Amino acid sequence: MFMAAKGCPFPCSYCFNAKLLDMYKGKGPYVRSKSPDRIIEEIQRVKSEFSLKWVKFDDDTFGMNRSWLLEFAEKYKKLVGLPFLCNLRANMVDEELMKILKDAGVDRIDFGVECGNEKFRKDVLIRNISNEHIIKTGDLLKKYKIRFHTGSIVGFPGETVEQAFETVYLNRRIRPNLAACSV
Repeated sequence: MFMAAKGCPFPCSYCFNAKLLDMYKGKGPYVRSKSPDRIIEEIQRVKSEFSLKWVKFDDDTFGMNRSWLLEFAEKYKKLVGLPFLCNLRANMVDEELMKILKDAGVDRIDFGVECGNEKFRKDVLIRNISNEHIIKTGDLLKKYKIRFHTGSIVGFPGETVEQAFETVYLNRRIRPNLAACSV
């Protein structure tokens, strides 16, 4: 497991990052990325000592900076060449990103559905990601034959049983390889 970047710029109400964003206000950049060369050097060092079969990037949102990602993907493919896993946000996924990640060797992508009710997700969870984004992401991942896992949460204060089932239905629509759910 490796971290190419630390921090998340999104203020989702249920996540500790929302509080950390407040704590770091005025103290410099909250999201900090290692250079592509540095993270690849770290991976190569571990790879030289241990038998790695894959790499997991545990960044909250991997490769938010597209120019960073382009440089990283090219170098990773040449210098590391192992399948990798990463976390993304559905509203940041597009065709170009899928091509870059697939070519670099992505094997699995994890992303949060959180709640299937778009209004609840936006107003209560402060996650401005539409169901359309989530469905498009699922469709692109299937198109590029990239495995994916989703994370959802049920049992929020104020959430109805019907809203919880919307989460099930949305996951069923996009058909992830694994749909994890927390209460």
